[in-house]
Amino acid sequence: MFFLFIFFSVYNYAVFPIRVRNVDSTVFEILVDRFNEELSNYGKVLDREKARKILEELKNCLDDTCLLEISKKYEIENFVFIYLDRLGEKYFLRAKVFNSKKSKYQFNQEDIADSESDLPIIVKRITFSIVEDKPIEKVKTTETITKLESEEKPRKRLTRRYLGVRIGSIFPTTGFRDERNIIPKNLTRSILGFNYEVKNMGVGTEIAFFSRGFGIEFPLRYFLYPRDYTFFSEVLLGYYLMPDVYKESYFFDYGSKISGGNGPAFGIGGGFVLFHTFDVKFMLNIRYLFILNNGPDSGIEITFGLYTDR
Repeated sequence: MFFLFIFFSVYNYAVFPIRVRNVDSTVFEILVDRFNEELSNYGKVLDREKARKILEELKNCLDDTCLLEISKKYEIENFVFIYLDRLGEKYFLRAKVFNSKKSKYQFNQEDIADSESDLPIIVKRITFSIVEDKPIEKVKTTETITKLESEEKPRKRLTRRYLGVRIGSIFPTTGFRDERNIIPKNLTRSILGFNYEVKNMGVGTEIAFFSRGFGIEFPLRYFLYPRDYTFFSEVLLGYYLMPDVYKESYFFDYGSKISGGNGPAFGIGGGFVLFHTFDVKFMLNIRYLFILNNGPDSGIEITFGLYTDR
């Protein structure tokens, strides 16, 4: 049960203000709000009031075992602990992150702001580092802070490329008839696909095989959430190569065409993705496929499979 919880946490992030020194408390509260706002671009964040209540339990509970218990109780994936200190004119902002999936602190980084006005930019940098799980030095650039502030907000893994295979069946609604003019109960199907994704959108190139022929498809997908599990919707265009099937005739070599033939394909559907932000993900896909050929051929397609990050 705990394994299932880890992969289906309700909250991807929860931000907790742990310590502030030589800085006005109002500034610290605004800073914490900015962390909540930035992290909300990458997943669901525990609201501020709930975080305040849980903070009481965290005062004497920052070791791995204790945090795992609290993560299970409140369904939190990442605990983000914030520390802010001031020395002279400089501000030292530190974030420590405990990840319940890995059962350990996976991030502990500090960045320095030359003035209070630079703190929002430091929050962006640290947030990006947390999401990408990279040292702050890796996400810093040689550009000025002013230019960095004007750039688009960083996104969790700006691009993803996946290669994988799905298997399943087509359940015909029209066409797909065999030589006996019978619609098969199902048609075993396999799909080799390459997907390119950016945040909530994805495009793909897929080659689909089944006993009545094969085709190439170009799906366009919209993912509901940029998180570990998400639902998606899709539309697709494609083209199928399928042999003609003729109704049996006793007077001629060939009777009338009953199914098959080449033609363009259209589809609409959706599905579910598990481990979406991992190196390997699982996809369940349900769609209605229509092939504009002699039949025409159309049916409900159900497939599932694994994709790996390329």
